Amino acid sequence: MNLKQTVATLRKQVATAKAKAAASGKPAKPANKKLMPKAARTKLSGWGAKSFDALLSVDTSDKKYAYLGADEIALAKQFKEDVDVLMISAQLFKKDVKDLKYYNDNFQYTMKAFGIESGDEGFEWIPTLVASSYIDEFNLDRKVSGLFMEVRMPSNPFKWPVLTNGAVARKLGQATAGAKQVFNTDETIQFDAVKLANRYELPEELNEDSAPDIVRAIRIELIEGQEKSVEIAILEGDSTGAMHNFSQLPDVAGGTTIASILATTPETAWDGIRVRLQAADPDSRVDVGDAAISESELSDGRAKMGKFGVDPSQLVLISGPKVYNQLLQLDDVRTMEQLGAKATVITGQLAAYEGMPVIVSEYLREDLDTTGVNSATVPNNIRGSVLMVNRKRWFTGLRRPVQVRVDSNKTELDVLDMVSFQRYAFQAVLKADGSNYATESSGAEIFNIAL
Repeated sequence: MNLKQTVATLRKQVATAKAKAAASGKPAKPANKKLMPKAARTKLSGWGAKSFDALLSVDTSDKKYAYLGADEIALAKQFKEDVDVLMISAQLFKKDVKDLKYYNDNFQYTMKAFGIESGDEGFEWIPTLVASSYIDEFNLDRKVSGLFMEVRMPSNPFKWPVLTNGAVARKLGQATAGAKQVFNTDETIQFDAVKLANRYELPEELNEDSAPDIVRAIRIELIEGQEKSVEIAILEGDSTGAMHNFSQLPDVAGGTTIASILATTPETAWDGIRVRLQAADPDSRVDVGDAAISESELSDGRAKMGKFGVDPSQLVLISGPKVYNQLLQLDDVRTMEQLGAKATVITGQLAAYEGMPVIVSEYLREDLDTTGVNSATVPNNIRGSVLMVNRKRWFTGLRRPVQVRVDSNKTELDVLDMVSFQRYAFQAVLKADGSNYATESSGAEIFNIAL
């Protein structure tokens, strides 16, 4: 039988199968369809995913996937990064994904690492989505936002019940029903997500050889920029812009006032830790008196917090780099090498004081005056501070995770930008005006530290 006859016979068999399926009301099964290789199905099932599309939405940083090991996690991250680069490059060069040089030179090898070879089901899979989570997966330093419980916001705004009185177990006799206990949820805190965005113009000389590396570099810059803005807003955020005078954003000119960029700066995204503690002054604050910090002031700050300052595992100290160097001189401060391999360490922790992690942030201001604010009188802004907070009483709210995409430049024709977006919120049981500090002393500010 020649080739022409073979093809005709196969076509006839397919037509007959389709006719039978149509008559029975059941769809015809594709002829000779290969199943996805077992190795690939096993790798996907380890992530709880039935397809590569499903893998894109998996957060590989979740602790429940730790058992998969470093190699499997690295492969999933590489897969998601490849998909992002492909999708952005396809938009840049107005090509189908499969026509891109990166698809043939890189992505197919990533698929082979999943155990899929040419001709297997899944090898020709074409991504149509970008990965839905970035920051945790790419190990960016979430020193501050990672300290607090993250609440997923199903709506914006979103109300979260405040558990002011926890339940205590009761003694119960055999075969006796216990009295019902009810959590006191008469109060709520409201999360109002703020849209945060940044934009980076793409170089005109991009080509298919240079684009992947440049796209990766810009993409990481955009994501890190998102985390920097969140960190600044959590520590120093003031929704009215009335507390500090000069902006500390690293990408604005020195001497820029917050008032002049009020509508766009993340420094006014929400009311952060410092503004809430300052509002509760003097109950919440310890004045060092223009001297170096000592254990006495740290003890006073902890005493201000009352019951919220008892358990060191719930507490954290946040300082700037200069004050951190002072903390290192205290007898009870232990650096990471002194803590030992068995110590519980959180992201960004550099030391511990009496069991409390010490987090150093470049965005906790060290250009404050004697009152603990950045004043309009520049020579007075030469002092630092420490924030002490109970991590269980402060929350972040996630309405939409970071997304990166290519967009048309808003002011210039034929110019493309890479843009990142997220919708984020920050809240605490301690009110922004500090009015409930008498019952909610979940933080303290130690200020007027000489640098």
